[in-house]
Amino acid sequence: MCGIAGIAQFDRPPDQAVVKAMTDALIHRGPDGEGFFSRDFVAFGHRRLKIIDLSEAAKQPISDASGNAVVTYNGEIYNYRDLRETLSARGHRFISHGDSEVIPAAYSEWGDSFLERLHGMFAFALYDTRNRRLVLARDRIGIKPLYVVRKKNFIAFASEIKAFIAAGLLQGSPNPLAIAEFIQRGYHQRGHSWYEGVYELEPGHYATVSATGDFRVRPFWRLPPASSDIGIDPAAKLRTVLEHAASSHLQSDVPLGAQLSGGIDSSSVVALLSTQRPERLKTFSVYFREGPWYDERPFIEEVSRAYKTEHHYTVPTASDAQDVLGRVIYVLDEPLSGPGVIPIYLLFKNVRAHGVIVANGGQGGDEMFAGYHRHLLPYALSEFRIGGEGWHNGAAALRQLGGKALLYVGAQRVLTPGTRMLHRNLRRQVRPFRNSLRFNDLLREDLTGYLPALLQIEDRLSMEWSLESRVPLLDDSVIELAASMHSRWKVRGGVTKRVFRDAVHDLLPPKVLERRDKRGIPTPFGIWIRGPLREYAQSILTDPMVKSSGFLDAALVERLFKWHCSGISDLGGMLFRPIAVGLWLQNLRSLGSASRQKTSGNGVVLAKPEPMDLPAS
Repeated sequence: MCGIAGIAQFDRPPDQAVVKAMTDALIHRGPDGEGFFSRDFVAFGHRRLKIIDLSEAAKQPISDASGNAVVTYNGEIYNYRDLRETLSARGHRFISHGDSEVIPAAYSEWGDSFLERLHGMFAFALYDTRNRRLVLARDRIGIKPLYVVRKKNFIAFASEIKAFIAAGLLQGSPNPLAIAEFIQRGYHQRGHSWYEGVYELEPGHYATVSATGDFRVRPFWRLPPASSDIGIDPAAKLRTVLEHAASSHLQSDVPLGAQLSGGIDSSSVVALLSTQRPERLKTFSVYFREGPWYDERPFIEEVSRAYKTEHHYTVPTASDAQDVLGRVIYVLDEPLSGPGVIPIYLLFKNVRAHGVIVANGGQGGDEMFAGYHRHLLPYALSEFRIGGEGWHNGAAALRQLGGKALLYVGAQRVLTPGTRMLHRNLRRQVRPFRNSLRFNDLLREDLTGYLPALLQIEDRLSMEWSLESRVPLLDDSVIELAASMHSRWKVRGGVTKRVFRDAVHDLLPPKVLERRDKRGIPTPFGIWIRGPLREYAQSILTDPMVKSSGFLDAALVERLFKWHCSGISDLGGMLFRPIAVGLWLQNLRSLGSASRQKTSGNGVVLAKPEPMDLPAS
């Protein structure tokens, strides 16, 4: 796990000092060493966090034995041993025992098609010295980040946006479209970012850059379609791929642990890891003292006792939240999700403090196997369309959802509260966001839209503490199996994640396996900003810069804050969004970058980022 950055310069030799400035800004991603490469029109650098093969032989950038391909790489290739064996049989020689050296050798052997053979989480830049060709690539689901800045005379790439700012490649002008999408839904659509001119290379894609600046983006993987045939029960097959995923995610030459929230996903990861390693697993959790809803210790301790883990708790307070929230927004580069980012940041700090350098988590289970309550209504509608037995299945899903929750889902679609918080000029230009009411379409939206935002949080907040975060449930084999399943294996009898529960039924305590109260990381942000953080929140929301930014309907936000503080309703999760926007603008100001926006006579005009030459599918 590392930080990567580089530049392709088309009008003059690349400036290595620019690359050094970028990698210096990424030192938290790789405190164990640095390396650089420069040739022809390309220069790139690397910050190393030692995970597999701790020797200097595995230092990056690293080339194949011939020197024909050189790579700077961030991630883990979980099938690297199999690839090494195959490549060795074909005459390739290796000087290290790590996974990074496999990438240039595989490219030299198979060309661009080698990407289909890589299984793991990765983002990398590879320079083909023979053909003077730069290749940028990102893993299938977007676990590892890769940002790109394109100008007429150069293309720069980096693991984090702050690297561009540090090197003077970016002035830091806000992108109103991405900010508006965050205010709407808590995350922005993939591809662009909060900064004008900064794009993400999309998951499952690779880009090629020539010496003349020709830039092309192509997919090397697509999410398989859901089956229209119910088929046989896939629970046994799922268990097999889960066990294989857990085994591959144990590869490490440094101390390894796991997050344990008490939910089905993280509990299953802890169980799968514990059954495959002789050492006692270190596990880590968060809870709050603000009440039972914010305290999942009864479930956590069931799992910890069952697998005899060495368990550690993090207990954030309102004071902690005030101390770190501005820093969290800076670390993220761009705000995402909700107040749960606060405990995640503090949890990872605690993990690293206990000597763990690799932490496995349960991210992805809900998005793949329909674990959210919002999945139940679309599932019910899809079953009603089928008729026959579908009426029974759909009715069971609606009963599980309940009348109150059903009304809430309906109100969200009609009232679109996130959209209403936007400044009226933005509101006119942004289409109201509503989750699809088609079940399979909703799951694909979650996997390609919402999940990448969660993975960005996972990556950025763990790497801030020089910690590698792994997500075994998002192993390529698990993703492809889950995506191809018929919907009835995911929800049955009104029970979400049915096939996943069946696959791990013998691993989990009944109290955990039978949970229906999906909580995520419940954070008492609403309680805090109604109480000890009230003045802090109000100071951000009433900052003249925030009020004049053109992003928010300041009067409505003020009314919502007063409504929340009155105790009538808890709007803490919704109010986190304007507070996060305010802190991001303050960070931007502190970086010395003016909050520049394209304006017309009556306010902000959305900048439409141009596509990165992605061919039609």
